[in-house]
Amino acid sequence: MVSELCAQAGLALRSGFDGVMTSEHHGGFAGYLPNPLQVAAFILDDHPTGWAAASPLLLPLRPTALVAEETAWLAARHPGRVGLGVAAGALPLDFEAMGIDRSSAPARFSAELPRVVAMLQGRDLGPLAGDPALARCADHPVPVLSAAVSITAAKRAAAAGAGILMEGMSDVDRLARLTSAYDGSGGSASKVL
Repeated sequence: MVSELCAQAGLALRSGFDGVMTSEHHGGFAGYLPNPLQVAAFILDDHPTGWAAASPLLLPLRPTALVAEETAWLAARHPGRVGLGVAAGALPLDFEAMGIDRSSAPARFSAELPRVVAMLQGRDLGPLAGDPALARCADHPVPVLSAAVSITAAKRAAAAGAGILMEGMSDVDRLARLTSAYDGSGGSASKVL
């Protein structure tokens, strides 16, 4: 499965795509893997061009500092080729498998999104201030996207300094409302569909 994903990523990168994203679900959910950041690393190691992002990675399932550290080290290994997209998650299995109460995910996500963005910009590192990969992010920030399926989520991403990651099943009018809310809230990073 990993070999096939890496081969498909290579085909996309050779065919003109700028980068690829790998997404997270657990328990064998079709087409997803439990550690999208690890798969992004596999892709980056296999292919000399293009970017890769774990996107979306389910932020409430992991310690934020660990997500930031692992992403920063991957970016140090592959300069300018790493991104991160995060989401709160919604599938019950993902939370059940990790022993986490799903009802806590939205509040945890809202609290941790600004923190992961700041850390991947080399700011507010606290006890991790001595980490050279995170310190490097001050001059070479890692772009972060936040899943946005609501106006509130788009505004939250803008306030945190993240871009937005929208799903492609929504109609154009809804996507326009999300991007307008993002722009209107001062969002200036990428808007990805």
